[in-house]
Amino acid sequence: MKEGALDRLGRLAERFAALEVLTAEAAEVALREQAEAEGVSAGAFIHPVRVAVSGMAAGPSLFDMLAVLGKERVYKRMERTISMFSEGGAALPTPGKET
Repeated sequence: MKEGALDRLGRLAERFAALEVLTAEAAEVALREQAEAEGVSAGAFIHPVRVAVSGMAAGPSLFDMLAVLGKERVYKRMERTISMFSEGGAALPTPGKET
């Protein structure tokens, strides 16, 4: 993954976890707002998220796929990807639990 992709993936995973329901529309808004807040293109998030949740670099609409998979499954897949690719194997905190 490109430099900074794991950090961006983690921040977006936290943002997705904070959503009440992960719909295609909510996922797209959250991703685009996060990209804007970080001063990067949405593409800096889209590719890492797609690879993390599907294991593929191309496929159907990312946002529709996220909605179908659901918030918990998306978060777990993003967490697993971060853990697998980070040096220390650090995982994200479990949503709704104190760390």
